[in-house]
Amino acid sequence: MLTRSTRYDSTYLYTLQLMEQIQVNNGSSKTMEDRLRAKISELEVKVHEARDELEQANRTASKSSVMHLEIADFERTVSNLQSEVKEKEESVSNLQQRVGAPEE
Repeated sequence: MLTRSTRYDSTYLYTLQLMEQIQVNNGSSKTMEDRLRAKISELEVKVHEARDELEQANRTASKSSVMHLEIADFERTVSNLQSEVKEKEESVSNLQQRVGAPEE
């Protein structure tokens, strides 16, 4: 049979063991917290870099779209001018046939 002193000693030892485990767990949770904070910081940097890359890609795409619109406008202008030149050449040819002048 356990005496009062023995029960006290065993309870005291158990309490000490629990306190040690709590301290270990506190240390572990602080270490885990530090690791998580470091990971969060690392992820924040990556998010910032990804956001910058996305903004740059959007600017590039926007410039590219504007350039495509300008090229399309230039091509329409060239096409219109070519049509006008063709019409003028036909008009000159018709006038030369009417006048009877030699064609060049």
